[in-house]
Amino acid sequence: LKVIEQYAREHNLQSKMHFKKPKREKKERASKPAAGSTMQVSLNMFNDGLSIPEIAVQRSLATSTIETHLAAFVATGDLPIEKLVPKDKLEQIVKTIKVTGQATASKPIRDILGEDYSYGEIRMGLEYYRRENK
Repeated sequence: LKVIEQYAREHNLQSKMHFKKPKREKKERASKPAAGSTMQVSLNMFNDGLSIPEIAVQRSLATSTIETHLAAFVATGDLPIEKLVPKDKLEQIVKTIKVTGQATASKPIRDILGEDYSYGEIRMGLEYYRRENK
């Protein structure tokens, strides 16, 4: 750094750091999505009795997107996991997370549990596990 500073002084170079955009602050993962957000719309539809595939069709979004929206509310505790993942599956997901130590990525969990477990169920199980084990 000293060499660069010396070179800049010798050649009358001015800093352009003031042109650099400030870094965006990371959002806290477990913060509740905004009331008017697309995630909230998905939650409201789910709470109104629509299934995840029905919400996806009505909103012209992928099923996985709706699952991600709902998983955000599982993470905050605003949506009980039991409404989304059967108890026996949740127990297996949590057990696999504990055994493997893998609490972030769903693919390694799916590789172990197999195709009887959807990525959405695993994603929600991961959010539930992280919230319960803070």
